[in-house]
Amino acid sequence: MGLLDARARHLLLNSLERLGTWWIAELSGLCPRPLLDWLLGASAQRLWLTSSQTGVVVDVASTSQNILHHEEIPWTDYSPARLGAFLGARPLPMVLRLPATSFFSRSFVVPAIALPQLPALANQEIERRTPFQLDDILVGHHTQPDPVDRHKLAVIQRIIRRDLVEAACAPLGLNSSTLSFIASEDDEPDISRAIALGPSAARSARWNALLIKALAIAALLLAAAGLGGTWWNQDAAIAAATAKLPALQARAEAIRHTLDDATRARASIQSLLMRRRSPRALQAWEEISRLLPDDSWLTELRIEGDRLAISGLSTNAAGLVELLGKSALLEDVALNAPITSDSMARRDRFSLIARIRGRALSGG
Repeated sequence: MGLLDARARHLLLNSLERLGTWWIAELSGLCPRPLLDWLLGASAQRLWLTSSQTGVVVDVASTSQNILHHEEIPWTDYSPARLGAFLGARPLPMVLRLPATSFFSRSFVVPAIALPQLPALANQEIERRTPFQLDDILVGHHTQPDPVDRHKLAVIQRIIRRDLVEAACAPLGLNSSTLSFIASEDDEPDISRAIALGPSAARSARWNALLIKALAIAALLLAAAGLGGTWWNQDAAIAAATAKLPALQARAEAIRHTLDDATRARASIQSLLMRRRSPRALQAWEEISRLLPDDSWLTELRIEGDRLAISGLSTNAAGLVELLGKSALLEDVALNAPITSDSMARRDRFSLIARIRGRALSGG
């Protein structure tokens, strides 16, 4: 039940945020601007900066992604003072847009119940599965339900090197510490996929999300008040249904237990059958040892279910995918991280993943 509760909370929060975004957009059209500014304040606006060949594009966007102001300042007229004059007395969070090619994106899957530990898990994934060092990069992530397993969440990570951000800030006369977010030029003016810089930016994003959810709940309460008269006349029917609810719940609980027992028994039988037909870990080890050339060696080999992951050093790392792909035991061989050069070993460092043919998902 814990997995279902975590997934349900995730879906509910996403739905409320989408509803809140729609609510703010409608509120913007109905409320006078002074009243709307008083309700939302500057926290509902962000300053988006995009460098182009001719100048700097400045957009002021609301949380509902409405462009409130658009201006392009030519490089001949641009200066940090000009940007400060444009901001005036409004300390808006700044979002720097960079080309999509500056970002490295990857994804992985975690149990839905592990959502509170996601930041720590994301950092572990970077340290274990990518060549990046945490001190050299900036990382952001967002989640979505896993289409394969309803008990899991797909985590999409976006990574950018710090030196690229500093290089992009230099022509603007800015320091990266003054930025609140880093976003891709392909993104709409929405920070849900942007990389938050520092705890203040993350806290601001959380407060904005809470504001959206609060407005969404207010909309639901207003709708509930409008329907209150109709619901009042249905009290008798609701009371009758409530009286029958304990009996129905008991029957549903008994059926659920029966289905759970049958599912566990079926899974156990399938696991035993598949394990009998599955190659053992020793076979995979022997196959890798047979195929790898003498100038290549492994630093890591892991088998999880039908998934094989290896890392190591080779003088021809790029050719290993084709070499291992000829194995009758392996399939879907692919790189899962960029090939990097190791100057100490004078070889290329690689990281590959593959699927073991006929191996059960439960492993063994």
